[in-house]
Amino acid sequence: MSKIIQQYDFRYTLGRFASNIAMRLYHRKIWIEGIENLPKEKPVVFAPNHQNALIDALALIYAVPGQPVFLARADIFKKRLLAWFFRGLKILPVYRIRDGKENLANNNHVFEEAKGVLVDHKLLALFPEAVHNPIRRLLPLKKGIPRIVFLTEEEHHFTLGTVVIPVGLYYSHTDRFDETLHIQFGKPIAIEQFKTRYQENPQRAHLALRDAMTQGLRPLMIDIRDKAHYEMYELLRYLYNRP
Repeated sequence: MSKIIQQYDFRYTLGRFASNIAMRLYHRKIWIEGIENLPKEKPVVFAPNHQNALIDALALIYAVPGQPVFLARADIFKKRLLAWFFRGLKILPVYRIRDGKENLANNNHVFEEAKGVLVDHKLLALFPEAVHNPIRRLLPLKKGIPRIVFLTEEEHHFTLGTVVIPVGLYYSHTDRFDETLHIQFGKPIAIEQFKTRYQENPQRAHLALRDAMTQGLRPLMIDIRDKAHYEMYELLRYLYNRP
């Protein structure tokens, strides 16, 4: 199992320095809350909502101590220079059917690298909605995080102590300059609590973890479930300048 992605990389230091400056220039104010919820010396998987494309990853890089490894859609890696840069920022490509069926096998290596991050008690980040969505509503969560964490813990007899941290990202406006960004880390979800359920029925454990992530994310973000009155809620939020 390759450990290159977990190792220090000067591109990450340079990229983080540049992106943090850009984040400060672009946003009028950045709030970070719940940093005390991040455990030390444990494998951590960050599970943020996904409203603002690559900026969401830069927001997490800005807020999190250390060097989290990200999984992102493969189409952003098409240009060689960008692929080199993203690799330096510890972003790994995940292939979808639309990227070509012949590329799906590449995900096996990527998932092995992701598992290696957890085995080494490092930081991993996946966007559980799988697609970015500017609408202030949480989309159904996909199976990526449950698949990786349960396979990794199973291979190590549930001794790693992996936790999933829901992360709420709120932008007062995603497409405007000089707006605010609120980053909120939720309470950790311990994978060990699903051990018995996973051993009895892996599918039920996957669903239970996804439900736990959903319930953990919703209080940390704006989640307007009422589609019929969505625009009204957005207007009220704007008029009263509420988060």
